[in-house]
Amino acid sequence: GQLVSIADIGLLGCDEKKVTTLAIVEQDEYGLLEIAAASAQYEKYDGRAKKHIPADPPMALVRTWRARKSESRLPSLSGIISTPLILPTGRIIEAPGYDAATGLFFNPLGVEFPPVPTNPTQDDARAAMLVLENDLLAEFPFVDEASKAVALSGLLTSVSRKALDFAFMHAVTAPAYGSGKSFLIDVFCMLATGRCAPVTGQGRTSEEFDKHLDAHLLTSAGHLAIDNISRPLEGEKLRKIRW
Repeated sequence: GQLVSIADIGLLGCDEKKVTTLAIVEQDEYGLLEIAAASAQYEKYDGRAKKHIPADPPMALVRTWRARKSESRLPSLSGIISTPLILPTGRIIEAPGYDAATGLFFNPLGVEFPPVPTNPTQDDARAAMLVLENDLLAEFPFVDEASKAVALSGLLTSVSRKALDFAFMHAVTAPAYGSGKSFLIDVFCMLATGRCAPVTGQGRTSEEFDKHLDAHLLTSAGHLAIDNISRPLEGEKLRKIRW
């Protein structure tokens, strides 16, 4: 029911570095006023000039538009993607812009993706998997093949998340400091969004952690890294979210 737009916002990434992410943000009255002014020509009657003259949109109109919420007849926005997406039906979203059937908005961030094969073969899948293993994951010091399989799952889940009913959280540990844990998480997010992953911490209590999750969920950013986990993850919010 909110009137929203898509915008870049700044969040904290690993090592407290600022990262930029595409997010769904609510439009305030002045943002809507600007949109209204650009969409039509408004006039008011000037009694002294005895004619209609150009005018700004009346704020009452903007407030009424905003108050109508779901009755405003605007398209419904369910999420943002930055890479082509294969849906469970087999349909591929690869044209930039709004997809009315899913409510997803595809913003490729200036990247020109090669066309996705309409009928990909197992050989296509094997070739793509080799690119992930040999190009993206080759230098990470995985302790065994199972660990590499989890990393591949993280990559594939990131790009296909919007087509899944739910997704598993991926946990990353390391045998030694500086092994690239945060960098691996950024690779997951970068592959799907072209941006590094926003990061939050556990906080001191489960209630504080719930507030951190709330703040992130309000941005509608598609990824979140929970850094430096030092105790079991708990909280009412975490149990209810369909990741």
